[in-house]
Amino acid sequence: MIELQDPEKKNLSIVFLGDFNPTIFQPEWFAAEDLIRKRESEDAKIEIIHPEIVVIIFDWGRLEVTRDRFVLSTKQDPYYEILRDLVIGTFRLLRHTPIKMVGINTEMHFRMRSIKEWHDFGHLLAPKEIWKGILESRACGA
Repeated sequence: MIELQDPEKKNLSIVFLGDFNPTIFQPEWFAAEDLIRKRESEDAKIEIIHPEIVVIIFDWGRLEVTRDRFVLSTKQDPYYEILRDLVIGTFRLLRHTPIKMVGINTEMHFRMRSIKEWHDFGHLLAPKEIWKGILESRACGA
């Protein structure tokens, strides 16, 4: 039996695929629309604002928007609901923005105590039996 410890790292991201105008997504716009506090807008680090891509780092997360993808993410548990609320508020305002797909992704990194435990966990998540009859097994270098 594998006994997992608490994850060493966690990340939550909300991803939309659609048609976006990246330059709309600026800290000042979020603050003007009361989606974030003015102080958050002032403290935000702008990595790039360009018609093709916007990348902004907030104290609590990261925003990246391209013409076809919107990603807002955080590594901090207390901000999961804030992330959700910011996305909902943003797209209520931009309700005519075409959204084709939505993804809510959680990533977790766990430290395993041994190679055996690492392999056992991998076999639990993705048993090799599911590939029988689909893939053939070969030794390396064969």
